[in-house]
Amino acid sequence: MANHTRLLVWQRAHTLAVAINVTARAFPTALAPGLRSQLLRSSSAIPTNIAEGSNQHSDPQFARFISIAIGSANEVENHLTFARDIGLMAPADSFALLEQLCEIRRMLHGLRKRLQEGE
Repeated sequence: MANHTRLLVWQRAHTLAVAINVTARAFPTALAPGLRSQLLRSSSAIPTNIAEGSNQHSDPQFARFISIAIGSANEVENHLTFARDIGLMAPADSFALLEQLCEIRRMLHGLRKRLQEGE
């Protein structure tokens, strides 16, 4: 599966990473040093790992990259929740991003399961 851009989960993860990038640019760095960079890194890691994994030579290798993407999604969830709780994001904005993230994570779990069943 070489063309990751055809995967709906990659498309949605990429769209989410872009939305988070736009949102995080507004964070004042003085209130949460490093939070912006951690959020940007972890959100971009989701589509990046899907892309990297899609070009692997076997389903088990691809599944390993999907597992890493799931871990990054969990990290993004934590950062978004923290940003909301310390007042860097409006609850409605946080909810919208978290809703997208949960859907992407469900898709990743489904893809990993299919890849593992094909072993």
